[in-house]
Amino acid sequence: MRLIDVNTASLTEVFIGDTTWPTYTALSYVWGADQKLKLSTQNKITLALPGSLHGTAAKTIDDAIYLTSLLGIQYIWVDALCIVQDDDSDKSQQIGNMSTIYANALLTIIAAGGVNADAGLPGVRAPRLPIQREVLVKCHDQGDCPSIKLLTTLNPKPASFDYVLDKTIWATRGWTLQERAVSNRALIFTDNEVLWACKKTCWREETFLETSLVRTSWFSLHESDTVLVSSLRRFYVTNEPTEQIWYKFQSLVLNYTQRNLTNEGDASDAFGAIVQQVRQLLAEDFVWALPASRFELGLCWEPYRQGLLRRNCLTTLETTSLRRRVGFPSWSWLGWRGAISLRIEDRHTELGYALLSISVE
Repeated sequence: MRLIDVNTASLTEVFIGDTTWPTYTALSYVWGADQKLKLSTQNKITLALPGSLHGTAAKTIDDAIYLTSLLGIQYIWVDALCIVQDDDSDKSQQIGNMSTIYANALLTIIAAGGVNADAGLPGVRAPRLPIQREVLVKCHDQGDCPSIKLLTTLNPKPASFDYVLDKTIWATRGWTLQERAVSNRALIFTDNEVLWACKKTCWREETFLETSLVRTSWFSLHESDTVLVSSLRRFYVTNEPTEQIWYKFQSLVLNYTQRNLTNEGDASDAFGAIVQQVRQLLAEDFVWALPASRFELGLCWEPYRQGLLRRNCLTTLETTSLRRRVGFPSWSWLGWRGAISLRIEDRHTELGYALLSISVE
């Protein structure tokens, strides 16, 4: 596995055993128009030299390397520097392992602020612009009742179902969705605050209620922050584990199809980690992002509140057993651009969505 060693500021290769993985962080961020430094066939040897990454990478990557070092973690995985960008064979192998890479990271650092890779991580090395005031509140009797501190809010209270990341550029990019969806833990940096999200809870640095005695998982955080492996149940579906996963998968499809891709041919690859994780969780086969066991249901996808445009392009990388770039099939939602509602839960069978018989050659 190719990783950045934060102690030597260089690329290194670490052996992965059958059951052992190194401890590392992973970075999810917005690339922007271009990267300051990318791994290529020409600079592979140079970037493996100690100190080669000192001040040479984009600011967000540089800050993430520094933060990883502060956390006492030796390695970090960053796509621009851990995937050979001009080698389709290496890209295909690494993208095929994306689910495993993010799922096995100790935590994923999400740079949700800014518009490109030079935005940095606000508050890590450069101070954030908004400043919070801390107000000390004491009890009237001054007895055993402990005093508490309140923080002034950074922003007005959002609408009940608004997600704190919805207005960020990061939340509009196609590749970043799977990077969050398959991660076990995330440390999320916005322009104003830091958030923590894991399998059990979500926390905001600036929140409306947070004390040592009361813990609250806000609906607008954990219901909108869709991850596949989580102890937080989704309220709109039964508690049956398989149905929970299918509901989350559908939510991710809807979210993904409303995002943007710089290269339309990446449509399958940028969602591949999510498909891979569902395949592992449910021992499920997929055909162009439609579950094989629910294929008839999957064909009943439909536009969500708007029209669709045909995706008339070839896949960016070689795909399927043909080992060549191919077009996206019209019967899969991957073959279209625009918001799509997928219907693959058991309850959709009861509604009559599976009453068709097909033959696919």
